[in-house]
Parts: sequence; C-alpha cells; structure tokens
Amino acid sequence: MTDASETVTSPLRLESLVPRFVSDQHGTYRDELVDLLTDDDRRARVWNIALTGGYGSGKSSVLAGVRDQLGKRVVEISLSSLSDVGVERGDDLNNYIQKEIVKQLLYRERPSRVPGSRFKRISRLPVGRTLVASALVAVLIALTLWITGWGAPFQLAPANEGMRVPLLLSAALIAGVIAYVVMALLHNRIRIDKLGTSATSVSLTAESDGGSYFDEYLDEIVYFFEKTRRDIVIIEDLDRFEDPTIYASLRELNTVLNTSRQLRKRPVHFVYAVRDSIFEDLEVPRDTPDGPDAAPGVWQADRGLSDAATQRTKFFELVVPIVPFITHRSSADLLFDLAAEVDSAISFEAVRVVAKHVTDMRLLRNILNEFRVFHARVLAGGKLGGLTSSGLFALVAYKNTHMKQFELIRVGSSELDVLYRRSREIIASGMDTASATLAALREQGTQIAATDARAEQLGAALQDLVERWLPRVHRRGHTATYRIGGADWAPAALSTARFWEAAIDSGHALQVVVNGEVLFELTADEIAADLGVPVPARWSDQVVADTAAASEDARAELQWYRTADFQQLLMRQTSDSSSRLIRGTVDPLLHDLLAEGLIDRNFALYASEFYGVIASAAAMTYVIQHLQADTPDHDYPLDEKDVDAVLELGGPRAFESTGLFNIAIYDQLLAREDGRLAKNIAALAVADPAAVGFMRSYLQRGRLPATLISRVAAQWDGVFKFIDTEGPAVAADQLDLVVAAFESLNPELEYEVPDDVKRLLAENPGRLTELSADGTPQRATAALTQLGVSLADIRALPPAAQRSVVVARRYEVNAPNLEVAVGGGDIALDAIMQLEDPTFDHVLGHFEAYLSSIDASHRPSITDVDMAVDVMEAAELSRAGAASEIARRMPAEMLIRDINAVPATLLPVLAESHRFPLTFANVTNYIAVRSLDAPLIEYLAASPTLAVPPETDVTARITLAARLVSEDELDVAARVTLAGQLVDTVPASRSMGDEADLVTALMNAGLLDDSASTFQALATAHAQEAFVVESQTAPDWIVSSNASATLVASLLRNPDVSPRVKTLLADAIPRNAAWGSTDVLEALGAWAEVTREPLPAETLQLMQMSGASTSSKVAALSASVATVPGLVPQYVAQLGGAYAEVLQPANTYVDLPLVPDPTPFLELLKDSDTAVSSFNEVDGVMRVYRHRPRPNGD
Repeated sequence: MTDASETVTSPLRLESLVPRFVSDQHGTYRDELVDLLTDDDRRARVWNIALTGGYGSGKSSVLAGVRDQLGKRVVEISLSSLSDVGVERGDDLNNYIQKEIVKQLLYRERPSRVPGSRFKRISRLPVGRTLVASALVAVLIALTLWITGWGAPFQLAPANEGMRVPLLLSAALIAGVIAYVVMALLHNRIRIDKLGTSATSVSLTAESDGGSYFDEYLDEIVYFFEKTRRDIVIIEDLDRFEDPTIYASLRELNTVLNTSRQLRKRPVHFVYAVRDSIFEDLEVPRDTPDGPDAAPGVWQADRGLSDAATQRTKFFELVVPIVPFITHRSSADLLFDLAAEVDSAISFEAVRVVAKHVTDMRLLRNILNEFRVFHARVLAGGKLGGLTSSGLFALVAYKNTHMKQFELIRVGSSELDVLYRRSREIIASGMDTASATLAALREQGTQIAATDARAEQLGAALQDLVERWLPRVHRRGHTATYRIGGADWAPAALSTARFWEAAIDSGHALQVVVNGEVLFELTADEIAADLGVPVPARWSDQVVADTAAASEDARAELQWYRTADFQQLLMRQTSDSSSRLIRGTVDPLLHDLLAEGLIDRNFALYASEFYGVIASAAAMTYVIQHLQADTPDHDYPLDEKDVDAVLELGGPRAFESTGLFNIAIYDQLLAREDGRLAKNIAALAVADPAAVGFMRSYLQRGRLPATLISRVAAQWDGVFKFIDTEGPAVAADQLDLVVAAFESLNPELEYEVPDDVKRLLAENPGRLTELSADGTPQRATAALTQLGVSLADIRALPPAAQRSVVVARRYEVNAPNLEVAVGGGDIALDAIMQLEDPTFDHVLGHFEAYLSSIDASHRPSITDVDMAVDVMEAAELSRAGAASEIARRMPAEMLIRDINAVPATLLPVLAESHRFPLTFANVTNYIAVRSLDAPLIEYLAASPTLAVPPETDVTARITLAARLVSEDELDVAARVTLAGQLVDTVPASRSMGDEADLVTALMNAGLLDDSASTFQALATAHAQEAFVVESQTAPDWIVSSNASATLVASLLRNPDVSPRVKTLLADAIPRNAAWGSTDVLEALGAWAEVTREPLPAETLQLMQMSGASTSSKVAALSASVATVPGLVPQYVAQLGGAYAEVLQPANTYVDLPLVPDPTPFLELLKDSDTAVSSFNEVDGVMRVYRHRPRPNGD
C-alpha cells in the first residue's frame, strides 16, 4: 500500500542500450552473413569475415541478428569492457587480449560438455550422479559385510535371524548417506595437482612456458571446438584497443583450427566487427637510415603489400561494409523527435549542436535516457526558475562526453568551473575599467578621444587651407604660425583641443602670420565656412557633448558586462589573453555549446538535484558558486527576488561569509537597513584584499556608497585612507563619502586620516549636519578633535556650533576665524590674551598660521605696549622663538622703555628687534642680567649711540666703557664711539693686548694716556708696537722701557715707527744685552739697508761680531762706511767668502751680490791701498777686478 505522503510517479521507460536488430536497417547485412554461413559451398574457404563500419553504425545489431538465426553455432567474444585497461601497447597487450579470449571461450560451456579439459572449474554439486555414487557405495558395503563375514557383530540368536538382512540394509544405508555427505563437503575443495615420489613427479596443471596464451592453450581451444560443435566466433570491440597486431594472432589461430584434422574439416568462421581505419595503424615508415628493410611491417616488408588497403583485403576473405544509417545531419532530426517526447520546449538548436558531434547511436540513446532522468529530477516541479530543457540537454550531452569533468562539477574544479571563474574575472575587470572611465570623465581628468580626433581633423583641414592660400599672397614655401588674442601658436598645436577652444570660443580672430607679418585673419564663422569639415559652433559645447557620449558608451559597457555570460564573452574574444575566456584548445562540442549559449553560468544547477528549493537559477548559482564557496562575485546580476532567495538559501551563516560581497545584495540590504548586515560589515572592516576589493567595486557601481561607508566607518580605522585612495576613481562624490564616514565615527578607534581628507572636511563645514543646523554640535566637534581636523572657515556656522568649535580649538587659525573667536574685535595677541579663553592657547599652538594671517592682513602682533612683555613671555614658553616673531611684527614705534623688569629670556629678543632704547640704564641692566651677549652686541653695533645722563656715576661710566672696549665681538669703531660717549680716557688693560687696531683707534681718538705707564699696561708686543707707532712721547721713555727684543725687532721693521725711536734703539743696543739677539740685529740691518742710516761704531762692531747673516752685516757696513773708514778692510775680511777674496790680489775677478749694495765699501777699498782695482755691474752681479800679485821683492 502506498503512503499518501509519497508522490506517485510513472516509470521513465528508459531505453536499453543493448544492440537491437531492426530489419529495415540491418536485414540486408544479416541475411548476407547467414546465407554465407549456412551455405557449405560458399563458406568452405571463407574463414575470416569482416563486418566493417564506424562506431555506432549498427555492427552489433547486425551480429545480434546473426546470433538469433544461428545461435547454437555461435560463440560471442566481446572485449569492450577492456577497452580502457591500463596495459601498454605491444606484446603485453596482445597477450592480455589473448588471455581474455581464451577465458571467454573455455568458460562458456559447462564442464560436463568438455570433460577432457585441463581447466577444473568450480561447479554446483551434481545431485543425481552423487546419489548414484552413494547408492553404489551402500551396496558395496552391504555385499562386503555379507560375503566376507565381516558382519559377525551382527550374529543374532536363531529366534532373531530374520533381522540380519534389515540390519545389513541399514548399515548400507548409513554408509550411503555418509558417502553422499562426504562427496558434498569435498566437492570443489580437493584438487590433486601433482603425484610424485622422491625421484619423479607428474604435474596435472598447465604451466606457461613464456609463449602466448594461444600457443599455450591451443589444444584446449581445439578441444573446445571439437566437443561443442560451435563453428562461428563473433569478435567485437577489438578495434577499440587500436592495436592491429592481435588480428595476426587471431588469423593464425583460425588457420590452425581450420586445418586441424581433429575438427574433421569442419570450417570455423571468425566474424570480426571492426572499423576500416584500424589497418591504417599497420603502415610503418620504410625509409630509415638503416635501409629499406630495417623496419618491416607486421606481415610484409614490401611497401606495396603493406599499405592499409592491401592488408585489409589480404587478411579477410570477405568484407561486409555497413552503410552508416545515421550522420550528424540525419541524427539531429531523429534526436530532436525523441527529445521532444521528453520535453517539447527543447530547442532544435541544442539538439543540432549535440548531433553535430555525436553520431554513435548507443551514445545518443544514453544521452536521451539520462536526459529523461535528469529532466524528471531537476526540471520537474519548476523548483529552480530560469533553467531550460535545452540547457539541461546540453549539460547531459557534456556529461556523456566529459564524464570526469562532470563529476568534478560537484567539487567546483571542473573545466566549466575554471571557465566560470575566468568569465567572472573578465567581467569584473571590464566593469572596473568602465567604472574608472566614468569617474575620469566626471572629473574631466582625461581628454575625450572623440574630441582629440575632431581636433586632429580640424587641424589638418586648417593646415591644408593655409598652404593653399599662401601662394596667392606670394608666400609659397613659407611656414606660417598662428596668433589668437596676442598668443602665438606653432603649427604642431593645430591638432590640439586647446588651440581650437581658443580659436572658436575666445572671440578673437585667428591670424595667420609669416615672418612676423599678419597675412590674413579668420573669424570663427569664416573658419566654419572655409574649412570644408564640420566645425562646432562652440568648442566647449562640443566637448560636453563628446563627454556625454563617452559617458553613455561607458555606461552601456557596464550594462553589457552586467549581463554577459559565456556566449557573449566568446563573441567578444580578442587576441589579448587577459580578455579571452578560452585559452588554448577546447573540445569542439564544449566550444559550440558555449558559443550557442546552451551552457551558461548556471551549468552547476543542471548537475544536481535540490530538495525543497524554489528559487531562480541566478540565485542558486550564486549560492553554489560564491556564497557557499566564500568566493564573492561583486557584479553577479541578482534582482530583488534573487537576493531574498540567496539570503534564505544561505541562512544565518550567509552573513558571516565573504560570498555575500555582491553589489546587488548590498544595495538591497543597505536600502532596507537590514540589521543582519552588521556581521558582514564586520568582515569588510577586516580590510583584507577581498574586502577592500569589494568596497572599491561598490563605490564604483553600487547605489548607496555613502551608506556603506557610514556602516563600515564605525568598525574600520582605515576608512578615510581608503576613501582618499579610491575616491578619485569612484562614481560617488568623494566629499559625500568623507562626510558619511565622519558622521559614523567610533570614538574608540584611532583613524588614519590623510591630509587630503582632512582638507575636504576642513573646507566644507557646511556639509557636516551636526554643525550646520542648530542643535548640539558636541559630537561633531569631538569627532573633529578625534580626526585632528580644523575647519577652514567657521563664519557660516550657527553661533552654538561656532562656540563649540572655538572651545574645542577645531578651527584653522586665520583672520576670519579669529574674528569669530574674539567676537569681532581686534585679533592682536594682547587682545586675544585678555579674552582669557582657549583662543590664545590655540593661536600659540598654530603660531605659524597666525603669523601668516596677520602678515596677509597687515596687522600688528601687539597693539598695547604694556601687554607686550606678558604676551611674548607666554608665547616663548609655548614655543621657542615665538617672542622674536611677535617682536618683529610689533608697530615700528613700539619700544619697551625700561627693561629692568623684563624676564631674562626676553632680553635677547628685545635686543634683536631693537625694541628698547639704548640708554645707560638699559644697557647696564641688560649686561648685569645677560652679560654682553650677541643680540646686544649686534644692537650696539647697528646703533652705537648711547644715551648717558650727565648725572651718571663716573665710576659706573668707566666700568661700562672698559667692558664695552674689552668686548672683541663688537667692532672697534663701535667700541671707540661708545667709549667716547662714556669717558674721556679709557684705562689701558691687558685685554687690549691682542687688538693692535683697537689701541690704534683709541690713540687716534685720544682715549688712551700717551705715557710709559700705558705702554707697560698694554703688556703684549702687538699692542705696545701699535701704541709706540701712535705715541708722541715714545722717544722719552722707549730706551728705558725694558721693551722685549721681539718688540725692538718689530719696531725696527715697522715703517710707521718714527726714525727718532729707531735711532735711539740702535744706539742703545750695545748697552742692552737682551737686545743683541740675532733677530734684532737682522732687523737693524734691514733698517740700515733701507734708510742708509749710519750705525754707531759700537753697534756696527757688535753687528760684525754677531751671528747675523752676511747680508745684514753687508747692509750695516755699507751704511756706516763713513763712521769707521779705517776698519772697513777688517770688517770686509771678517765677512769671509767672496767678500774676503776681493782683498786678495789676483788675475781674476770676483762676483758679489748686488743686494745688499756693496758699492760704498768697494769705493773706499778701491781708493785705499787694497787689491780692488775696479768694479762694475755685469749680468745681475757686482764684478770686482783685482790687482795682479806683485813679484817677490817688490
């Protein structure tokens, strides 16, 4: 009884694939074969018969008819189950096939039909024969007991002698039963293979000697045909092995059988079902390097005898060809009629494509069978909308021709799944490109191709026009330039859009210029009339139109990609591998199924049965391919019902899957404000590549990008960086996205905010809802603080928002904002400081911006001098160097009159900016606090005018003067000027010792006392030398001053020292042992050489006796000849060398240096009674000639 809850279905009536004999189609071939095999005359020598035809041509059906007619004579051997065995071709395969043939032959008959066979097979117990054997055993036992007397145990009393026979019969019966049981138990279990003794053994089993199975079991095969009386062997499917060598073995076997006397000359016929082309595999190349016979064929080495046609006719005695009943043309009609019986909605195109590639009738029947099953389980009930019978038929055909690939569909790794994923990649890439094009067009960041092309066309036309006109104005061959509104354009610019925008829209005439001369002009109207090509009335309007057209093309491209499937992508395939759906080779059937749209993206739905599901094919495909696999497809097309179905099929887990990253799904969920989306938003906030990629796609093509950003911002700290990176390339307004993220900030996150995003927020405070409307702006100002954003202009905000922003210090420091912050008053720092609110601290925190704002508006930093110090002190504490910036921007006339109370840190600032007067009190106070530092030195150098009240203490004046004079960082002129304003005379000190120029300046200014005590106070030789140079009293005390030898030498060398001082020093040298140093004497010689001032005799004698250089001695002697004329020969002799030689008479001359000049003492020697006879200057030397030596006795 059938359960009422079960659905009653009718049988599918699947069609058997067993070959069927159809008289109309196969009768001719069957009758011919039957006639041959029953006609003794005809069949006498026809042993090998071929029934040829392609796969599915009906060979098996014809042979089935033969079997039906001649069944008892027929042995059928089919090796179709072996066509896919993994045995390599060659001897192994040949032997393997022979083994299977032998098995099918020998195991076909019952063992009783071939009792002599060596093959002992397991068989059922023969009950009758076993009972007879058991009865014989029982009789034998009874007779034995009776005859032999072994029945003594049965001796009975005479009264019971009649029981003997029953007892013997009983014993026999028991023995028979035991024999039956033993034979039943031992049947098929005991087999004697070998009997033997220690010396010999006899084997009872067949052992292979390594030959072929046919050779090994030839006697068994002959015995089989002898005993069974079968003489027709039908062999099928051998050709599926594509190894024709097996046919040679079969022909040899057939020959052996037909020549065996054991079969009494009864012909044995082998009928082969083969395809003709199998013998083409026998052709082997003969022209090898080893000669024509190096690689012989299977049967013949001769080329003419071993081709396919010859081999086929030589092998078979009769070839019966089958004319194909079905072709790809005829099978389409037949197949369509049969498929239409299953579903009339199937298209002929689907059947035609399949029939084009499948002509095997068995395969076609199986496709129809499976189509019936799949149709009943997949399409029945309309559970999945969008599936078609044509699509199902196509996939069933694909299943039958690509069985392994079909199985892989279930795990998503078939070649169709690869094509599907590649198609989605191509679609995603195409949509990204189209979206980026739209964004670029919207931003005008790219030039429209149509505009460029139009500019090039107009440029070429204008160039051609000008070249035709130049000969008319006698300028043939000249190069023209172009001028519009005073701007010159080179010929190369004619093809640019900028040129034509100026030529058409500027309102200026286009002037054609050659060599600086304007030859003619063209107005925009004349250009349109004369060029001969369409010219836009306004170029800017044309650009807008081109942009609109390009945008429309990009939108159409987006729509095309949204709906594209395998078929559309195949039609658009280009040579670019990245856009090719099919890369490499693909099965022709699959290619045609794809190209005709019969296999589409929903292919996986045809491969499985879905229980209790009512959804569209699009929804189910998305669930299978993407949601369940966690492989999102951003642009997969889903309508509203599809989205609901996807969510229902996916269940709660769907919202945890990245497979939900689909634009259509998000459009719907965001529009509905579906709370379940929060889990998936959390997956987006992870910001892995998949999440970022989807958000990028959604911003480009989604309907609610700002809403998505709003939801993501609460969980992702990188949202602003993402907007900054992706914003220029998306369809949504970047500011809308930034505002959406801003209004959904999570206070607990630390957001990474690029400067460009901060700028967007700062420049658009009116877009921030909480600030632009009256209300409570605290959250917005807190968010501004969190992001570090300062508003550029807060003037348009409501008062409450302005105050909140000011208190939170979230505004840029500029003049307009500061005016709002101070309530419309002065924005000088002293005025801001007096507000006693956060504004002053905010200004100090953005001090550079404040300075820029007051510089731009030419406002002073301080307006109240009494507040200046307090302001600068506070600013300096906040930011080093701020006080200096403030001081430089104070009004020029603003000075701190008294710096006594100014903090020490501000004194350098005031000095640098010259913000206090240089009075005695201010300078003294400054030095007391800061010392004489660089800022004050710079100030004093720039303004060396010191206000000194008459009542100022003299000692304090002297102290300050001495301090200023001793400051070597202050230039000498300023020190002298300042000292002169303080005192009449500056006390000399050791500090002046290193500054000779200072001593000189002070002496010239009369600020040093010209006395020996000042000389001694200076202490250093440099200062003393400078003092002596300027001193008027030096001759009075220089000799007694105990000057050092170094100073004496310097004074003698210094041309500015008075001759009187030098003469006094020269006279005093012999009396001062310290001055007799070589350095002093060398300086004395140099002075004497220059001035020709004669030296005292004692000084000259000291010079000649010293270790001074010869040149110094010569110079001193020449200057002092008049002082010591009698001692000149002696001093010349003491000079030594060439000088001494001049005193020796000789026939030769002596050359002396010209410097120092030896002339004075040579004149004296020539006039004296010496050897010098004459001298003169020759070739840069003084040549001295001497008297000849006198003869002895003269």
